[in-house]
Amino acid sequence: MWFPYNKGGDFNKWFGNSENVVNWQNNGSQIKNFTDSNGKLRSRPQNEQYYFREGVTYSLIGNSEFCARYYPQGFLFDVGGSGFFPDKENLLPLLGLVNSKVGSLILSRLNPTVNFQVGDIENIPVILNESIRKKSSLLVQKNIEISLYELQRSEIQPYFHKVQLINKEFDIIEDLIEDQLHLTVKKLNELYNNEVKINELFLESYNLDNSEINIHKIKTSFFGLNKLSSPKEIEDFRNNGTVLMINDLISFSIGCMFGRYSLDKEGIILANQEETLQDYLLKVEKQELELSFVPDDDNIIPILDDEWFEDDIVGRFYAFLKASFGEQNFEKNLSFVEDSLGKDIRKYFVKDFYKDHIKRYKKRPIYWMFSSPKGSFNVLVYMHRYTPDTLNQVLNGYLNEYREKLKTRIETLDHLMVSGSPSEQNKASKEKDKIQLVLLELQEYERETLYPLATERISIDLDDGVLVNYNKFGDAIAAVAGLNDKKAKEKVKKFDWIDTTMIR
Repeated sequence: MWFPYNKGGDFNKWFGNSENVVNWQNNGSQIKNFTDSNGKLRSRPQNEQYYFREGVTYSLIGNSEFCARYYPQGFLFDVGGSGFFPDKENLLPLLGLVNSKVGSLILSRLNPTVNFQVGDIENIPVILNESIRKKSSLLVQKNIEISLYELQRSEIQPYFHKVQLINKEFDIIEDLIEDQLHLTVKKLNELYNNEVKINELFLESYNLDNSEINIHKIKTSFFGLNKLSSPKEIEDFRNNGTVLMINDLISFSIGCMFGRYSLDKEGIILANQEETLQDYLLKVEKQELELSFVPDDDNIIPILDDEWFEDDIVGRFYAFLKASFGEQNFEKNLSFVEDSLGKDIRKYFVKDFYKDHIKRYKKRPIYWMFSSPKGSFNVLVYMHRYTPDTLNQVLNGYLNEYREKLKTRIETLDHLMVSGSPSEQNKASKEKDKIQLVLLELQEYERETLYPLATERISIDLDDGVLVNYNKFGDAIAAVAGLNDKKAKEKVKKFDWIDTTMIR
């Protein structure tokens, strides 16, 4: 079984950095017995008695300012995400102390480096009276809740909540985003003010003077920003935030297309290996006709330069917008989406979506783009629903059918080149030349790449992770620097716990 795992990470105060997991099945037997080729034990878990306990975690390697985070029961940790485990009464006040300017000042005296050891935390002198304990607990609890709110907008977080993207109270996307951005600015400033108050409490507790610490220079992690104060800062945030939320909405729509998410039920729906539409219906507890939005049946969504297939990604996105915000507002909502992106939605899907997805998932994509050499043919597949028959379906149900559609288009163009006006003839001739080049590309892609792989009926194992599984598909799948380039393949081929002959 996989459990959440603290291993440090980015500068995030109060709550967060909880997207990592570790396989602790059978009390961690695989990890405890992990050896190298010479039989030497390569791992030795420490302090297991503290595993799964509620506590406070921080990163071993910090920066100029220490930051710590609360985490609930159920986590494991390593030295990169060390923790301490106060009693319930003192947990929040001590989190407030170490996250305050006073805490940072003390730690800088105990250890002037940026590597924070367990002993440094242990040596912090604690001065708390009942009043400060109660006041700081309330402020810290509020900051935890605000930080959790930030995480709920990110689908790569276990706390992802669709309500920030789809809300039945709003049928106009612009109004929803404006509401969310207004709330975000409010929460950001609330977080900032709470940190000021926490600093003031501990200045009082340690009898320090304001002049010794500038408490108004506060670094927060919320949306990667500090306090928003000037009109320009707020306007810039709104503009950038609008684009971010539109990208979030589009990404969520793709999840709904594949059944990872649903408009009818909160949380992740399909995330087990080779799950189907029938599994989806069982989990959302609805019949297909009752669904607000029906996921793709065969787990293959084409991304092409025009609507060549019924399940074309643009058509599916149109259907998603109508299901989420109503058909009567479709044109207005689509226009707002495209204006925010600065381009036509098809151009975004063909040119930009996969790059954005790679970035969002930190080069470990869950939706995989199978693509011909020059990108004339692209289909998207959800890795969790992939089966050994998927490539055969891509080949016969999409690539070959697309090729036949292009040939039919050439017949139409040939007719125009004879019977059309001079301008129509010229345009038809250019389009025909372009299509013929695409047909050559598709022929080569099938012969050299896709057909051989489809006949192999390649299997994947989700427990092996994206890095291993993605590299099983060689040139059939989109190239991603740092994922399936030459250097990445060489790295994967050194893994002694997989069948390295499967790496193409």
